[in-house]
Amino acid sequence: GKTLAYIKEYVENDLRKFETPPADLLAERPADDPLESIMYLTSVGVPSVVYETVRSLRQARAYRLGAMQRKFPGLGIVLLYVLGILVLV
Repeated sequence: GKTLAYIKEYVENDLRKFETPPADLLAERPADDPLESIMYLTSVGVPSVVYETVRSLRQARAYRLGAMQRKFPGLGIVLLYVLGILVLV
């Protein structure tokens, strides 16, 4: 019951946030992370298959957010143009 609700929350509030910059998603982690709640619900001593699944979900999230993130911000491009103009003048 609760586990499925946490999975649904993760999918709706994390996987579908395409309009939010990835850096903001990483910086503003929710206080009650659904993946953390799933790990807490299923922890009974020895790490289980659920722990491995949550760990792999977090790795996939990191890869996804890294791929979506702009490698060089727009401000850096503007500063390069300014530097280039200053060197040429």
